[in-house]
Amino acid sequence: MPAIAEFLLSLGGPDSKAFSIDLSDEVVRGSIVLHNGEILPPAPRPATPPTSAHVPEPSNVSEVVAITPWQKASREVAVITAGMTGMVGLGLLDWISCCLGVAPALHSPLMSVTNAISGMVGVGGLFLTGGGYVPHTVPQILGALSVLLASVNVAGGFIITRRMLDMFKRSLSGLASQATARQGNALGMLGVGVGVMASLLAAGFPSELLVQFALLAGLGGGVGTVIGRRITAVELPQMVAALHSVVGLAAIFMSIASILAHPEELSMLHMVTAYLGVRLQSDGLKICGRQDQRKMNTST
Repeated sequence: MPAIAEFLLSLGGPDSKAFSIDLSDEVVRGSIVLHNGEILPPAPRPATPPTSAHVPEPSNVSEVVAITPWQKASREVAVITAGMTGMVGLGLLDWISCCLGVAPALHSPLMSVTNAISGMVGVGGLFLTGGGYVPHTVPQILGALSVLLASVNVAGGFIITRRMLDMFKRSLSGLASQATARQGNALGMLGVGVGVMASLLAAGFPSELLVQFALLAGLGGGVGTVIGRRITAVELPQMVAALHSVVGLAAIFMSIASILAHPEELSMLHMVTAYLGVRLQSDGLKICGRQDQRKMNTST
């Protein structure tokens, strides 16, 4: 009841002490339908205040700008180039530190073991082989020959390195690098083995191709083993040069096969690298005295 009394008193205004009706009040006027026995018409609607123009708030979310295919390819190439440059740079630093720390008496075994490691070019030939148990096309045959020759170089190179270390054993007895030299030869064989196994497992070659690779690597390794064990001590340096020519020939076969395998997908970079592979590896003919340096410079 007090609430109703307060409501009735509020109809006359805030200063009213008795019941009265203030029709000028919008709330009171809108609440009354009948006054002094007369029906009051509906109260007029109050004027709508003018609305201000809506100003959109600045968005903090940056708009996504689509990149062109050229920009996407450029970024991918830049990332790959940076990674490869880092790997090549680390390899060069490692090579420089290794070569500078080798005693002069171990330079010949050093050339022999690095020559054997270069037989990893056969992994490139492995990716160009095909045809099941026997290659059928010219690129597949060249890839198989590359694997065969590289296997000869790997097996013969490491055996020749070991024989050189045995030959220099007495003369190097006063040097502290004989034991580490043998360890380096073993690490070289381990590195080549790990690289070949990683390539075989990562690429997912079919079983027929693995059998073909095993036969080629076994045959080449057997030939290299026989060569490395039967040559005399005085022929060891010359055999290092000969095996360098063998691995160079393997690289030449691999470069030619890479061009013939996919002629429809050739690019300028592919052709340049293939040419350099043939041109640089053919320099092995100079080591055996089969090619005149002046003729090679003229042909270039």
